[in-house]
Amino acid sequence: MQLLSFRIHKLGLIQETDEIRLNRLMIFSGESGLGKSYLAMLCHYFFDVLLDRSRISSFFEEKGFIYDELRPAFKNEGTAFTFRKKDFENWLATDAIKYLEYMINAELPDARIEVSLPDTVDDEITIRYAEELTGLVNNEETYLRLSLASLTTRVKDNGFHEESPFSFIFRFYLIKCIFGDHTSLKDSFVFPPSRGPVLTEEIRPITGMYSKFKDCLYKLKRPVREGEESYRTVAALFSQVLNGTVSYTDGNYVYQTEGTELPISAAAASIRELAPIEQMVKKVDLSKTALLIEEPEAHLHPLKQRMMADITSGMLHTGAFMQVTTHSDYYLRRINELILLNRLSNREDFKAIAEKLGVLPELAIDTATVSAYLLERGEDGHAKVIRQNLSEGIPFASFHAALRESLTSLAELNRLISDYGRD
Repeated sequence: MQLLSFRIHKLGLIQETDEIRLNRLMIFSGESGLGKSYLAMLCHYFFDVLLDRSRISSFFEEKGFIYDELRPAFKNEGTAFTFRKKDFENWLATDAIKYLEYMINAELPDARIEVSLPDTVDDEITIRYAEELTGLVNNEETYLRLSLASLTTRVKDNGFHEESPFSFIFRFYLIKCIFGDHTSLKDSFVFPPSRGPVLTEEIRPITGMYSKFKDCLYKLKRPVREGEESYRTVAALFSQVLNGTVSYTDGNYVYQTEGTELPISAAAASIRELAPIEQMVKKVDLSKTALLIEEPEAHLHPLKQRMMADITSGMLHTGAFMQVTTHSDYYLRRINELILLNRLSNREDFKAIAEKLGVLPELAIDTATVSAYLLERGEDGHAKVIRQNLSEGIPFASFHAALRESLTSLAELNRLISDYGRD
């Protein structure tokens, strides 16, 4: 797997970051208002754009590579056109900002990023063509075979209705170059903050992130798939967090717990927040899915926040790509425990150690699959994006500061109360 990277020159309060390289699990923490969500959405864009049938088509239109206009000139076989990798990287950098503006329904003045595709993508990309006749004599149909590297696709004379044939083959080429196989990415989901009400109320979204979430809910009407063992593990963990299960029947979400069945609208806020994620686990192939999850710990008791970290690890081990924002030190502490547990994975008594700690051994997390970023406010008011060293787990500097302030305040209050009692 050769994932792309980018640098931010300006994005809201964020200015001049080091290289940010995509990873299977990306965790963003820090105080509110600094750009965690912007950064998570930006990372998610690079997965989403590879599945979007219209966005990359617009790149070819801007370059003047319009299929219906070029097709009459394609005779026998030859080169359709060639373009530079750098041209597409520049387009991605611009389109990513448009995507963010759509997601938040706001302009991002002077926003600028720089994108680098992996070395597996050729510096010059050439799409070739060859005409083909198929069918019975005097009843032949003309096809155009397009090829890019080792990939080919056949196009009828009237082309594709949903996207440019050039975009179609190029998207799969990029997926192959980045993930190793052109079938490696098939779905993406966005789970924004405060998503629970969208599940039960008639809401007309004004931001793209909630429009995308509504599209995700439509995809979750699929039947439950028969999952492999790893999927069953995640589903079982969800059952523990929810103290029950969620199902979709007759056009409604239903929550079942301890022999009682409730409409999801009557369930606790935490159930409504988690229900769509739980449904996704049961209905999609997580190994080929990218997920943006904002605040997975929302409305959960601290013990269940820790369990959400176990679920995150379970989804990671199925092969999912995840971008997660969080304010929960309980969630991050559990992630840390799973990272540290992995350092013991070569011991003969590893399973016994995991059992003693009350952890499923298969949930141990390899740091190579995780990147964590802390957003801090600098002295100039801008946000700094700090990649955290995970050798000892995710550092807790921001949470320690809050805890220290709380303990100092509490000590002072106790001192004053004690002094008052002596007066």
